[in-house]
Amino acid sequence: MTDNTELKRLAEAHAQKDIADPIESKRVMLVEPAAVLALIAENERLESERADLWRGKRDAEATRDTKSAVIAELKAEIAGLRTGYEAYERVNAELKAEVEALRRGTGNRYAPPRAPLTGPSKCLLCGEIHYGMGGLPCPNMRITAQADLPETRSGQVGAALGQGDRGGQSTSKTSQSADPEGSKGGGQ
Repeated sequence: MTDNTELKRLAEAHAQKDIADPIESKRVMLVEPAAVLALIAENERLESERADLWRGKRDAEATRDTKSAVIAELKAEIAGLRTGYEAYERVNAELKAEVEALRRGTGNRYAPPRAPLTGPSKCLLCGEIHYGMGGLPCPNMRITAQADLPETRSGQVGAALGQGDRGGQSTSKTSQSADPEGSKGGGQ
């Protein structure tokens, strides 16, 4: 401000009594130079405070805008999580209902056996001694039943399973020519 600098110069000059113009001297003498200098200093201080306040207000607005953006982002994330959680709850409820329906429909088919576990006992089917089987079926029963199958004895398990409803006969020329004895059952 040029007005303040001019006032300051005049007040300092009046304090030193260096004013050459008598009209100017009378005007300056109406106010004490110390009061003028104090008012100028107060104006400068208030101007700097005002600048600080405006700077603070701008910073507060910027912070508010930043926080508003973060809040909006968090609200969107919460809404997405809430939607995902609700979908999870629906799927979970459907799965629980399905499990309950399966339990009601199957009865006690998958219930653990109620036979007490006992010590060693001799199996009546295979003649071996089994430990802790109680009233459960012999574990060798399936192996014994599979060994009695004609396909197992002749080594043709894979061929019989692969033929479907053809009765176990192979029509492939490569299998007949490669092992004529094996296809007739005389391999073992």
